[in-house]
Amino acid sequence: MMVLGALPLGPILWWLAGAPLPPQWVGRAAGLYYAHILWFLLIPLWSAAGWSPRLGGFLLLSAAAIAVRVAVGEGGAAWVGLAPLLIPVALLFLSPRSARSQLGLGSSAPARDALIGLGAALLLGGHLFFSSSFSLGHRPRLLPLASVFSWIAFDAGLTALGGEVFFRGFLYGRLKALGWGFWPAASGSAAAFVLRLIFDPGIEKRWEVLLGTAVYAGLLGIVFAGLYQWRRSLIPSYLASLGFLTIYRAVAARP
Repeated sequence: MMVLGALPLGPILWWLAGAPLPPQWVGRAAGLYYAHILWFLLIPLWSAAGWSPRLGGFLLLSAAAIAVRVAVGEGGAAWVGLAPLLIPVALLFLSPRSARSQLGLGSSAPARDALIGLGAALLLGGHLFFSSSFSLGHRPRLLPLASVFSWIAFDAGLTALGGEVFFRGFLYGRLKALGWGFWPAASGSAAAFVLRLIFDPGIEKRWEVLLGTAVYAGLLGIVFAGLYQWRRSLIPSYLASLGFLTIYRAVAARP
């Protein structure tokens, strides 16, 4: 019910942005909401701290932000594309502190963790850049500045955040709590991560793309779990994921 109550906020903000309203926006917004937020963010938070009015507020604001972003897409006013950034803000101020702590959404040395994450992003993203350039002939593409910020906001608030909270903070953490060692737990969470990307409708279904996706997703899953295990925080893996996705979007265009 709270999701349904939030969805009407999308058309209002969209109308203010001056973008036309396609009839299929509700289904797309709801689908993206359940795929990236309800599954990847709400379940871990609910499991860690139980239901609360604060968590309900987080759900409401997140649903509205996603509805706006999906509805607008690449059109409309540029500022509307930044709507997903409301999600990490809502996570910080509305989710229970105990849940954030249990899921690794904190740090005792944030500056060091940030540098580690950015370094990992450069290493992994650099490898992707050179391998895709030589094997698939992809070249970096220049996007309009508004699109660049829109996609960074989308990944910061949805893709990277949801993936790290669910696959590392929640799934990997649960496997470790069950007594699994690092390699079994990291491999298990990475395998789930691979499956999620293989069946992503946004991934091309060419065999070389699927194979490359599986290899990179498996590698990222292991590395990000290692960062989480080492630093006891999701900040390094979150920033590494965000940086990697930014480079990926720059080379994802066909030659």
